[in-house]
Amino acid sequence: MPCLAIALITQRRIPGMVPSLLKAAQDPDETVRVAAVKAVSALGGIGELPALLELLLKGRSSPEIRAAESAVTAVCMRRARLETTSMDI
Repeated sequence: MPCLAIALITQRRIPGMVPSLLKAAQDPDETVRVAAVKAVSALGGIGELPALLELLLKGRSSPEIRAAESAVTAVCMRRARLETTSMDI
């Protein structure tokens, strides 16, 4: 059930749920943790970068570490695009 909720939050793009997703990234179930990190990747901003880096460093499995790496990259790339766009204006 938690993975379904995470999928719906991501699909509906509800950024206000990012704190709850970061909490879910600490769940005992690896599937939930990975889904939560992937959702933060899609919805999070630069403010989530410290938490994502912590998740990357504390990853317990390859899927978790890969999800955290991807999330860090996605957040940084999104920020870079925003900065580039604002410089073009």
